[in-house]
Amino acid sequence: MVGAGRSQNIKNVIVPVIVIKNVIAINLLKIIFYTISLNSMIYIIIISNNISIYNFFLNFNNSNLSPLNNNLIALVGFMGVGKSSLGKGLSKKLKCFHIDTDIEIEKKKNMKIKDIFEFYGENYFRELEQAIIIDIIEKNNNSVISLGGGSFLNIKVREKVKESCISIWLNASVDVIYNRIEKSQNVRPLFSSIKNKQNLEVLLKERNLIYQEADFRIDTENYKKDYLINKILDKLNKFRA
Repeated sequence: MVGAGRSQNIKNVIVPVIVIKNVIAINLLKIIFYTISLNSMIYIIIISNNISIYNFFLNFNNSNLSPLNNNLIALVGFMGVGKSSLGKGLSKKLKCFHIDTDIEIEKKKNMKIKDIFEFYGENYFRELEQAIIIDIIEKNNNSVISLGGGSFLNIKVREKVKESCISIWLNASVDVIYNRIEKSQNVRPLFSSIKNKQNLEVLLKERNLIYQEADFRIDTENYKKDYLINKILDKLNKFRA
């Protein structure tokens, strides 16, 4: 699970090399690192799964635990509302981990989402998505999770999110979503079957009935990213008060 490489003395600084291969190891090391002083040590972390080196060093704090207090935040909403972008920014602000479930699914299958849809079909994808999201929620804390647009419609995923996370519905108008998706280079499998904006509006209205079950809603259109992150933080503080 965790392997240690050879330490070297460089100007009296000890540099242990630690290889992290799974989420359990990462969580164990997080606990260890939060309890030690880094005054005389530098850690080189090589992470092979689930979290990037950038995220580890960005979110690591040697003196205080994340303001999340071991909570999970789940961002839900339709494709194109900003779940991935705001998830990254919010996790940076909170000094915690960001997990994008679509990225984790692609890592698991070593395939793009659209290719999984085309090769295995939507039913297979939804079952895989359910298993991976529930596993992520059960094995992590102090994290912001960006959920795929259709995942919150799954009752098992929705119940798990309600049970274990603070859920935030990111909302935008059909016009904004349509324009963002059209400009996106990441072709969404669902969007390829939508013929026009009217079809999208019908689907959005259906899904919004489910998204509104989240703990609170943030409207994302016509606002800059920093403003939205601060708005979410303000809502979180009031929600947890």
